[in-house]
Amino acid sequence: MRVLRRPLVGITLCYMLGLILGRVAPVDRGLLVALGLSALALYLGLHWHSSSPRQTALRAALLLMAVIAVGWARVGEPHQPSLDVVLPSRILKDWTVTLRGRVAADPVPERSNGGTGYRFPLSVTVVEHEDGTEQEVRGRVDVLWFGSLTYGASPSYGESWRMKGTLRDAPSWRRQQTRRLVTSNRDSALVYRGIAARIVHFCLAFRHHASDTLRIGVADHSEAVGLVQALLLGYRSELSREAHRLFVHTGTLHIFAISGLHVGIVVGLILFALSACSIPRPRWLWFVAPLLIAYTLMTGMKPSAVRACIMAIVFLSASALHRRADSYSAVAFAALAILACCPDTLTEASFTLSFTVVTGILLIFPHIDRRLQLLWAPDPWQLERESLMLRVGRVCGRRLTTVAAVSLSAWLVSAPLIALCFGRMAPVALLANVWVVPMAFLIVLAGALSIVTGSVAAFGADVFNHAALALTHIMLAGLKLLVMIPGGFLKVPDTSLWIVACWYGVLGMVLLYLYARHEAPVPDWLDEE
Repeated sequence: MRVLRRPLVGITLCYMLGLILGRVAPVDRGLLVALGLSALALYLGLHWHSSSPRQTALRAALLLMAVIAVGWARVGEPHQPSLDVVLPSRILKDWTVTLRGRVAADPVPERSNGGTGYRFPLSVTVVEHEDGTEQEVRGRVDVLWFGSLTYGASPSYGESWRMKGTLRDAPSWRRQQTRRLVTSNRDSALVYRGIAARIVHFCLAFRHHASDTLRIGVADHSEAVGLVQALLLGYRSELSREAHRLFVHTGTLHIFAISGLHVGIVVGLILFALSACSIPRPRWLWFVAPLLIAYTLMTGMKPSAVRACIMAIVFLSASALHRRADSYSAVAFAALAILACCPDTLTEASFTLSFTVVTGILLIFPHIDRRLQLLWAPDPWQLERESLMLRVGRVCGRRLTTVAAVSLSAWLVSAPLIALCFGRMAPVALLANVWVVPMAFLIVLAGALSIVTGSVAAFGADVFNHAALALTHIMLAGLKLLVMIPGGFLKVPDTSLWIVACWYGVLGMVLLYLYARHEAPVPDWLDEE
């Protein structure tokens, strides 16, 4: 009998439990560290003795207790007050304030000001008061900065800056920031630029160059260019409001989150080049990992992008180490790595949605896909060989069925969270994803080929940009038809936590029943003796 053991999954879940307990029931960190070290010492002590089943279970329990204690200790009472506490609840007109903090994203043009200003989030660490005193805080503001973007003279992602300006309430349609700081290059000064900021700036410079390449030959089609840039480079500010509305009302806005689709295309292009150069498979990691990390940095290091990057590197590392790759362990490692570096990410909607969706697909997809594939199974009683047209139709049907199974799996696990966090639900997403995902794949592929060929000859970029232009028009035309379906988009502002809990409870019981009946075959590459 084959038994799959995934200790990394249990460690990650226990670490997340510790982070939750740290927020719900904070305890003295010294006590938690002592408990964790004691549990770890007992685990190491039992490790040298004979391994009976009882001792094995006890060792596992002690190790998980130590992990919970570590997560619990990672979250405590913050020493710095929140920025919302320090700043007045109601911002007066023309209220001037001086803030210090780190630029948390790549500055993008602000459309409402005719492109003369740039917008970016600032992670605030210090507030300078008028009496000359300073106060350490934690929080984030939305900065509207006026000036020209020049490295060394303008804010760049990862740098620390001191900014003096007028503080206002942010526009009501912005969800993430509640304050806006209006400043300029005359009232801003660079505080610190580390080596990490220089590396990030190099990646962002390539991002800007890639953005210019995607405009070659199609600069007049701003809506299509903005869509391609949002899909491939993460420039969501370039997406037109009409296109944004279409993706929201069809439940397909997630396609703009740099994730497995985008990383898979980038990795595929790199692996194709490595295979053409006859480079052995175990050495692929040393070429793919740096390029993939650079792509993740230049697209903003969103949780979905970091998760996909780590999972891809883990899979390639398995080949380099001559080990079998495991999807669940890769997801767990990605979550553990992100939360170990930044525990506050656990409460972000992007982190929760990204890992919930990918885990749900891994758990639910095999059951749905196995049943839907029966629709395209050949007739076992047919004696004559099927025609070529019929065989091609079956292959296309299976591919379409796989996309539909992924769409349904993702919708089942994400619908309650989207309703809870964003107050909307889009049943039409079940159909829209079957249309959008393949089209987005082709658009991203065309854009990636445009960037690659454009670095050699502008003619190649022109050709692939026109291909991406045609694909974007086709995709938007399909979305305009889908958005007309009655009841396809619903606003549900009062979603209860009990409804979400019941949804996942029923889904979990169905999965337990199906797995108890061994209805989900495990792929051979995941099997371990």
